Amino acid sequence: MERFKQHISGRISELAEQFSSSNDVKVMLETMNDRFLSPYDIPSTSDEPPPLAVSSHTVSQNSTPKKNITSKVSEENEIIDSIDAAYFIDNDEFDAIDYELKKLCDIDMCYEDIQRERFRLKSQHTVVSKKISTLIMQKSSSYTNQVGEMENIREEVNSVVDEIIGIRKALALATDQTRTCLGLIANEYKKASLHKLKTTLTTIKSFHEAETRIRETIQEGNFPLAIQMLIETQIQATGYGQFNCVNDILSKMVELSTLLETELATQLSTIAVVFDSEKYRFVFTAYEMLEKTDHVAEKLLNVFTDAIETTTTAVVMDKMKEEDRKDDATYTSLCLKLDGEQASTTFREMGFVLCRSFHSYHKVLQYHNSESSSDASQKIYKSLLATRSDIFLTATKRLLTLVESRDFGTMKFDHILDIVDSINRFNNIGKTYFACDQEKLAESIEKRIEIYFDRYHNERMEELSMFIENESFTLCPVPFQFTIFDLQDFEFLKESRQEFDNFKNKEELRGDHDNIELIPNDWQNPFCQAAIRSRLQSSYSQKSSDERSCSTSSAPENLKSQESFSDDPLDEPVSGPLPNLCNTALNLLRFFGRYLRMTALLPTLCSKSAPAIIDLYEFFFASICCIFGSEGAECVGRIQRLVTCLDGISKKFSKDKEGNSPFRKVFQKDNGDKIYPSLSPAVQIAFIDNLYGACERIIAVSSIEFVARQLDLIRPVIESLLLEDVRDSLSISLDMFYTQVLPCQADAKTLIIDASASRCLRLKSLVESVSSVKWDIGELKSDHNPYVEQLIQDYELFAIRLRTIKESGPVNLSSSMERFFWDRTIYYSFKALVQGYGDGGKCSTEGRALMQLDFQNILLKLEPLCGVKPVPHAGFVDGYIKAYYLPENGLEQWIKTHSEYSSKQLSSLLGAAAHVSKKARLRILDALKD
Repeated sequence: MERFKQHISGRISELAEQFSSSNDVKVMLETMNDRFLSPYDIPSTSDEPPPLAVSSHTVSQNSTPKKNITSKVSEENEIIDSIDAAYFIDNDEFDAIDYELKKLCDIDMCYEDIQRERFRLKSQHTVVSKKISTLIMQKSSSYTNQVGEMENIREEVNSVVDEIIGIRKALALATDQTRTCLGLIANEYKKASLHKLKTTLTTIKSFHEAETRIRETIQEGNFPLAIQMLIETQIQATGYGQFNCVNDILSKMVELSTLLETELATQLSTIAVVFDSEKYRFVFTAYEMLEKTDHVAEKLLNVFTDAIETTTTAVVMDKMKEEDRKDDATYTSLCLKLDGEQASTTFREMGFVLCRSFHSYHKVLQYHNSESSSDASQKIYKSLLATRSDIFLTATKRLLTLVESRDFGTMKFDHILDIVDSINRFNNIGKTYFACDQEKLAESIEKRIEIYFDRYHNERMEELSMFIENESFTLCPVPFQFTIFDLQDFEFLKESRQEFDNFKNKEELRGDHDNIELIPNDWQNPFCQAAIRSRLQSSYSQKSSDERSCSTSSAPENLKSQESFSDDPLDEPVSGPLPNLCNTALNLLRFFGRYLRMTALLPTLCSKSAPAIIDLYEFFFASICCIFGSEGAECVGRIQRLVTCLDGISKKFSKDKEGNSPFRKVFQKDNGDKIYPSLSPAVQIAFIDNLYGACERIIAVSSIEFVARQLDLIRPVIESLLLEDVRDSLSISLDMFYTQVLPCQADAKTLIIDASASRCLRLKSLVESVSSVKWDIGELKSDHNPYVEQLIQDYELFAIRLRTIKESGPVNLSSSMERFFWDRTIYYSFKALVQGYGDGGKCSTEGRALMQLDFQNILLKLEPLCGVKPVPHAGFVDGYIKAYYLPENGLEQWIKTHSEYSSKQLSSLLGAAAHVSKKARLRILDALKD
């Protein structure tokens, strides 16, 4: 304010000096007016009449000036009275100008007040000057003498006086006109000066406002406008360098330039995380205006590198516990302290932030690629395109550090798959959009997953053994036409197929664009919640029957429909009942899905996963055969193919037990050499009332068959996952498994059902009853023997028990399985009949006829009970009975071609055939011994 007052005082002084000349003119004119007064204007000092006669015309002319003089004197007196007392003090140091200026400083200044004060002082000065002159004239002693002399020459100078009066009038008029003109000129000059002052103040104010607006524009991100405003303000401010406040503003403009560059760098860092085309356009335009585009590519590379390092550190820091968070901790130390439960989430979130930066990087590339008219933009595009692999390498190092800090052996399977899936997606992005394949990251994760897989498979074998030991073999409900592809663990096949097609299309497109592919605008971050939710919904959505058929077609192209076991006459029809599966079978299928999914994510595991799948099935298959085939095995016939297969499996696992196999714990049981798990005590298979666990056996057999069919169904999937370097060796193992082990499921079915069917009838009592009958009778009886009724009763009781299982049992007993039970039961009962017939001793022709009659009665009663026409295995008994009637040569040939009978039965047949010579009998017996 003080500075402003000084400035105003200076301006007023300049105006006073400018107006000094006009004041002098006015004072001079008034002085002249006073000096050239007419003698008629002087007030009279006596009562005497004038010495000269004055004409009426003169009196009339002078009357008006006298009145004016009287009024003017009174006005002058008032003016003199209005003069301040300070002017009347006799003081040589008195300064009238300083006195008047101090009075002006105490009031609010405006133009009218200054003008008014100036006129007041002027009028006072004029009146005082005139008063002094009048007093001088009145008190002059010579004036009286001169007046007398002047009376004498009045007449001579009347003409001169008239001229002077005219001159005075003209001069007064000119003075008034000049005074008016000078006042107007002074007012206009003062107005122009004040307008200039106002303009200057307004401009200075605009500089202050421009500083605020520039700062706000910088904060809003409109950098081009901020630069333009900054340049314009600096250019305008240079013309006002004489003002200190303007110089301060220029200093602040320099600070704003520094702030602008800082905000540009900050905005680039923001764009490296989330790209905004409008913001980046402002930033790049600002660099163009500043002519600093040469360093934009380098700055972009630095900000993207910093963004990757900052965001990944923030992701890991966010997963840390509060007490483990330290600002000075390194990224590696943070990864080492990360909780294992948070590992998969951390990988997914880290992949999200990295892909977000990748997307922003490619958005920048697209922006500069579209700016084809700008050389600077094209230069930045080429530079960024050349360094895109460096960005991906920086991101890979962050992931590699996190991978190397994890102990995969303590992590859950689903977490492992999530991590491998995240890394695979990450590597695919690098191959597709960055022309960069980081083998080091893949090798690191492969090495750790292979170690993890050995432990995981060991645990699954232990888990499978535990499942079997605790399996109650109750029905596990599954949908009609259920297949392995309906399990959630196999939904990855559809997604894998879609990703393969997409990758193939991208490869074709990449070949047409010189290996340069930019992330499209509609690209969705594969690690975002929406993408993950979409994959989960597509994987876990409930399928209709049409969708189920599509689920198999979603596998690789070489996946065919099921062809195996199509030649089995006992296969269930498509419209049959629901499958009988146990919980262990479903878990086993889930294990297959997990192994295949892990192999699909990490193909190098194929050398371990394919044999592991074979091990799981073989262990399950051998365990079921051991559990249900050992009970009552003494009554069951030996199936050579099945015995060979089970011996091979047992030797394999026994060898693993003695070596350093990861399955060692599975077979080191408390009971020493026992390899396979035992049946749960809750399962009762030792009572004839439930046909020795017929329901459990049906479920076990159906489970083996179902798992075998599913393995045949997924064989193309397994083969498609084999790598070229191990395909030949693994293909041999797979061929041996599918041609030697898997077909044995039909033999296992026979073994397991036979262990029940061979004991469902009183066969031992039947053999004793048949063998106790005398067949060397001489006359044919009309009634059948008692053993027929005994066997029919056993058949009826078996039919009742089987019907009870079918109607109210906890199992879906299909017609084919029911027929198979009857088939095996009839087989063992007829085998017992033949054995009884052979143990009967001597037999006559009538006795053979009685055998035939008894057997026909059995068939007559059995056919409506079993519901099978003709009765199976009837030829086994009928052929044995009728062979008695064959001639010697025919009987010898018949014995050679019927190996289904035992040597004892054939020897008994020869002993009963009286028409065979002793020599032929000995020859045939010797052949049987050989």
